[in-house]
Amino acid sequence: MHPVQNYIRSLVALDHHDWEVLLPLFAESRLEKGSYFAQEGEVATRIGFVTHGVVRAFYRTADGMEYNKTFFTENE
Repeated sequence: MHPVQNYIRSLVALDHHDWEVLLPLFAESRLEKGSYFAQEGEVATRIGFVTHGVVRAFYRTADGMEYNKTFFTENE
């Protein structure tokens, strides 16, 4: 079973038909180190689920300073 299925099952019970509708909405992709999932000024059109590794959420001030907001780890 895929980790995202385990996570959703921990939140809500879905029947077989619900899974048939829901699962095709998900696509696995790889985010390379140093690349961005979302960037300032872009409209978010997707959500993410970390299966391996860590993703850092941060913001950058006008003078270029970066401040960490949170870290997303596996199964988040």
